[in-house]
Amino acid sequence: MRQLAERAGVAFIDTATLQRWLRQPARTTYLFDVRSPEEYAAGHLPLSVSGPAGSWCRKPTISPACAERGLC
Repeated sequence: MRQLAERAGVAFIDTATLQRWLRQPARTTYLFDVRSPEEYAAGHLPLSVSGPAGSWCRKPTISPACAERGLC
């Protein structure tokens, strides 16, 4: 999974970078949790949106979660 993400240009950041980005009012940061819905339900980062890796091509799967947070 990580190799696929890296080939697609997905950035991986550490916790300190995420915290810094979230404190910047001029920056818009989106957190997508690509684990399964069960893993997400068991625990996830605050403000994250569940978007299982296999669902990225099926926009209706992600849209409701984004809409709930005013992201789309």
